[in-house]
Formats: sequence, C-alpha cells, structure tokens
Amino acid sequence: MKIEDGLGSGRLAEVNSKHRLWTETSSHPAFHVQTLVEDKGASIDSGLITTSATAGEQEILRFKNTSTSLKFNPEHLFISTDAAAKFILRVYSGSTAPSANNTAGTAGNLLLSSTVTQPITTDVWDAVGTDGMTIASNGTRIFTFIIGANTIIPLFGSPVVTPATNLLFTIEPVTATAIKCAINVVGYFL
Repeated sequence: MKIEDGLGSGRLAEVNSKHRLWTETSSHPAFHVQTLVEDKGASIDSGLITTSATAGEQEILRFKNTSTSLKFNPEHLFISTDAAAKFILRVYSGSTAPSANNTAGTAGNLLLSSTVTQPITTDVWDAVGTDGMTIASNGTRIFTFIIGANTIIPLFGSPVVTPATNLLFTIEPVTATAIKCAINVVGYFL
C-alpha cells in the first residue's frame, strides 16, 4: 500500500513487505532533506583567523539572512583552533553592520552541484587592527561558551535566524594567547 502526498512531488509513504511503515522523511534528518532534496543547505565559513592575545572580545564572523521569507536554521557550529588554551565564544543577535576591518562575502551551498545562491551575506574580520571588526553594537547576547580546542556544538535549528536578522560570533582568549581559529556554521532554510 502506498500513500502519496498529492502534490506530484513523488513523496510517499508505504507499508513494506514486513508490514512496516516506511517514509523518506523519517529516515533522513531535516537537514539532509533540505540540503539534498530542496537545495536549501548553506555553509558559513570564517576562514582561518588569528586572534589578538591582548584585545579582549573580538568580532570575528557575522552573517545575515537576506531572504524576505525563508528562515535559516543553524544545525551545527564547528570551531577549530590550533591552541589548547581555552577561549570564550559569544553569539549575538541583532548586531549593527561592520563599518571597517571586514571582508564581505556570501554563504556556500552544501549541494555542490547546485547553482543556487543561498540568501546569506557574511562579514569576516580581515585581520586589520587588533580587536576584530569595527561594529557599533554587538546586539543581544544569546549564547556564551567556554571552549577548548576543536569543538562541535550541535544547535539543531536554534536560534532560528528569521528574514533580515543576523548572528555575530566573537572570541575572547581566556589567557593572553593569540589563537588561530576557524568558525563554520552549517544549516538549512525553511
């Protein structure tokens, strides 16, 4: 027995020969379905950055959802470092756009054969100066983490980045140590 969604998309549920209900959506996480089937997966990458040992909190990566209707759901946050030293990672919502010391870019598409440009703009610290991007207001802090080297933080779609909103990532070394690091966020649009 097969149950079709009635929209002509080819999605269906069926009872297999072992009398078990099988559906495509229950066998794949939403992240994979949105990336592979809907072509809505995105990757945001800071590239390799060396923080200042003495500057305190440094604005490293900011991204904005430029869609007028789609919500961006971050799935995972990857932080790679070359240091065993601990540092503080803060995530803010609603920061102002950088006015200096930044390089603008766009998000990558996780479906590598796709030609779709995902509606995200990025700003990454360009290593000019010693204290990150020049931003008038970091906005509202929503997460603070104390992190060691090479960490994966599962976000599972939280916080949801609604249209025209942004997230800002800052790093502050706990001890006076310069840290080489990279921040990567992967997620999908709904």
